[in-house]
Amino acid sequence: MIEGGRGEAKRERAAWRASARSDQDAA
Repeated sequence: MIEGGRGEAKRERAAWRASARSDQDAA
């Protein structure tokens, strides 16, 4: 989990942000 954790967290955060943005747009 520690391996490349930084990159994974960054990617997960970006995906979560995109998802939240999509939800907001839909609402």
